[in-house]
Amino acid sequence: AEGGTHNNMMNIILMEFGVLLLTVTVLLLIGLQLSKRQRERVSDKQSAYRKAVEIDSDEMFLHGIKTGVGNAFVYGTVSAEDPVTAEWTPEPCILAQVDTEHYTMHTRWVTKTRVLPQGKTETYQELETYYTWDCIYKNILHAQKIRFRGQILPYQSISFPPPAQYKVLYQGPDVRYRYYILNSPVTGTVFTTLTRDGMKKGSRFYCNLNLKEAKSRALEGENRQMPLFWLIWAIITVSLALPVCLLALPFVINFASAWH
Repeated sequence: AEGGTHNNMMNIILMEFGVLLLTVTVLLLIGLQLSKRQRERVSDKQSAYRKAVEIDSDEMFLHGIKTGVGNAFVYGTVSAEDPVTAEWTPEPCILAQVDTEHYTMHTRWVTKTRVLPQGKTETYQELETYYTWDCIYKNILHAQKIRFRGQILPYQSISFPPPAQYKVLYQGPDVRYRYYILNSPVTGTVFTTLTRDGMKKGSRFYCNLNLKEAKSRALEGENRQMPLFWLIWAIITVSLALPVCLLALPFVINFASAWH
């Protein structure tokens, strides 16, 4: 009887290992197909960066728009045509933001261990109270028009980096205001696509970087995409493979018992 039980357990373990191996194999094949598409996307993006025209004058920028030159790195200074002014901004700026935060109480169940008088270790759950600063409202003001390389453009033409925090004010112990600002003017490089209709909406802005530095930063960002993809896919594989094995366990046990 003991030998039969042992054999039954071995069969269950082998079947579960088979389920795990099959699941990982399927997910790996899916990952390979997805990585192929991702690799093509990265290659296309890198090619676009390498072939992009480099522009550092108003004349070249205007010519690039008139001729629809395509992808371009454009170095220059961005300023607000209608700068934001408010009582809480230290100076006229492209963008100003105030985040209202409340110091909020939260609760969560946490697992802890303790040693009993008998010397045994016991695991138990306890309701824990903790506090965090939570943003409940954002007040964002930005210019409607910006000037870049001699051209007046909609604010949405450029995707600016997050504004810098310049002060925090407290109103009592549980309310505070975080103030952010994007100064005008600001210098850097824009990666964009120039057509006869103008500059592509949402073009990325590399703050305080010249043409070569911006191109290098863009290429480095794409070089990190494939390792990041496989890291995320490995996490997905583990998080899916283990639940599949647990779900399959009752069927494996029943099958092993019937087969035995």
